[in-house]
Amino acid sequence: MKEELLQRIEELGEKLPPNTLDQLIDELGGPENVAEASVTSGYLILIMGIFLPVMLLAVYAKVT
Repeated sequence: MKEELLQRIEELGEKLPPNTLDQLIDELGGPENVAEASVTSGYLILIMGIFLPVMLLAVYAKVT
């Protein structure tokens, strides 16, 4: 059962879009070009009377 679940997860991973943080790091040339990367969630902002969740993404590229 465990092997079957792992296989199904692997198949599903091929159909999903890339992780946003991983995609951004790749676009910057890989981990060797990124000094720090972090994701923060749990913030809410109020827009037109509706609270919306917000995820903050911070990526700092290395300066050469």
